[in-house]
Amino acid sequence: MVRVYSLCGTGLNQSMKNYNKMKNKRVLSTRQQKLLAKKIIEYFFNNPHANSSKEMEEKFDINQVFIRKTISEELKRRLNNTDRIRKT
Repeated sequence: MVRVYSLCGTGLNQSMKNYNKMKNKRVLSTRQQKLLAKKIIEYFFNNPHANSSKEMEEKFDINQVFIRKTISEELKRRLNNTDRIRKT
């Protein structure tokens, strides 16, 4: 296990907080990631009043990076589909 420490005192505390936060998150298989991604996308579009990444992080017990990455990939996919349809 590799730990990264910054040189300033506050950075050290912040990096340890982030490390401890990430340490407690689940490790998912590929199939579980795909299923969770579907649930995140569905939740994102069906709950516009409560779709911040912080709220979804607490609800699905997964880190914000996975949530943001999943949503951005879905939005890119939808944009590509609309562009493809408009061109024809």
